[in-house]
Amino acid sequence: MLSSRKCFFLTFVILPLLAFACFRPLSAAARIGYPRTLYKPADIEQARKNISGYDWARETYLRLKESAAYYLPMDRERIRSFIPDRTPLAAIKCPVCGKAPWSYYNLLDEGNVLECVDCKTRWQWDPSDTSETWNIPAVFRYQRMEYMLKGLTAAALVFQIEGDRRYAAKAAIIVERFAEVFKGYRMNMVHRNQWLDRNDPYYAKIAGWKFREMSIVRGVLLAYDLLTGTQPHFLGEQIKVPE
Repeated sequence: MLSSRKCFFLTFVILPLLAFACFRPLSAAARIGYPRTLYKPADIEQARKNISGYDWARETYLRLKESAAYYLPMDRERIRSFIPDRTPLAAIKCPVCGKAPWSYYNLLDEGNVLECVDCKTRWQWDPSDTSETWNIPAVFRYQRMEYMLKGLTAAALVFQIEGDRRYAAKAAIIVERFAEVFKGYRMNMVHRNQWLDRNDPYYAKIAGWKFREMSIVRGVLLAYDLLTGTQPHFLGEQIKVPE
């Protein structure tokens, strides 16, 4: 589920940026009709006009761009490693203090350290772990994936607004890796969590909790839409989302 901070940023910062009164034309031509979900071509053009004409819009855009800048130093394999092919789960109790059932972990050192907020126990990321159960490696995977996806929509918007292909290239790696790992994913598939002995309609496949899961999927779908139909093609032909 979107945090109140994210909802505030989307409602009062990004949407006004797209709704009022050029930066420069896209350096990558877009096919007519794209993007077609939350952001439309007219919205992107309006954002460019706002950025060209208003200080508040330029400042907002710079913050948006900065939120995705951490992708730029990363190579392809580094980015892909944040979406492993083992199960990520959000609702894991701390094995030391028994607390931190939901989001009470800090991800530190650019994704290499996980810390329990309550007892401050820390774990180092172990890429060789292949376990599939309710444990620290599972919540570590979720926290790393969430970290990698948090700037995804921003990166795709930067590409749409000013045509910076560096951001598009990084965003495309994330979208393609997500599609590779969660191939055939359906939003109505259910899972369970550490406290249940049965499937429950409120629990899901990626995080163990649908509300968290939808914030992740939403960002990937928005980025897919913002990158689709552009020239050059940043998304591989194997990535297909039904119209």
